Amino acid sequence: MTKTAKIIGRSVLVFFTVIIVSCAGLYLFSAYSAKKNTDENTDAAVFIGEILTASYPGQQEQLSDVRMPVINFGGTDYSALLDIQAHSVHIPVRSSWQNQFSDPSPCRFRGSCYDGSLIIGGADFKGQFDFISDIDIGEKVTVTDMTGAVFTFTVDAVRHSKDIDNDLKKSGEYDLLLFSNSRRSHDHIIVCCAHQS
Repeated sequence: MTKTAKIIGRSVLVFFTVIIVSCAGLYLFSAYSAKKNTDENTDAAVFIGEILTASYPGQQEQLSDVRMPVINFGGTDYSALLDIQAHSVHIPVRSSWQNQFSDPSPCRFRGSCYDGSLIIGGADFKGQFDFISDIDIGEKVTVTDMTGAVFTFTVDAVRHSKDIDNDLKKSGEYDLLLFSNSRRSHDHIIVCCAHQS
C-alpha cells in the first residue's frame, strides 16, 4: 500500500469515528434534555397544583376577565395546567409563546379559556405533546387556570395541516385548540375541542 493510500485510509477511519462519536453524543444529549424537561414540567405541575389546592379548594369554572392570571415557578410564568387522563397528561402551560421546540413545556399561543379562544402549542416531544398523534375524538381535555377554575373540553376533531398559520386564523369555531408539529410527517396536528357545559 502506498503512503497516500494509508493516509486516505486513516483519514476515512478518523472521519467515520468522529461521526459515530458525534451521533452518540447527540443521542445522549437529546435523552438528557428530554428527561430534564419532563422533570421540570412535573415539578412545575406539582408546585402549581399545591398552590391551587391550598388557595382555591374545589373552585368551579368562572367566566370573567379574559386575561389569564399566572403563577411564577423557577422564573417562568405559567397560565394553566393541561390534563388529558386518557394519555396520563398533566403538564403546565407557559403563559406566553416562545418557540415550540425550544421551550420545555407547551405555551399559550394566544387566547383565553374564559372567552373560548385558547390556543396551546407544543412540540411532540416526551413530556410535552408526545400524545398528540394518538388522541381520539371524544376524549376529555381539562384546562385549570391559575385561580383553580377547571374548564372541561371534548375533542371534536383532529386535523392535519401544512399551513398552520392560515388554519389557526380560522380557529374561531372551536373553544380550545392544541397544536404541534409532527416530526414524522412534518405536518402540524391540530386537536380541536369544544367546551362542555
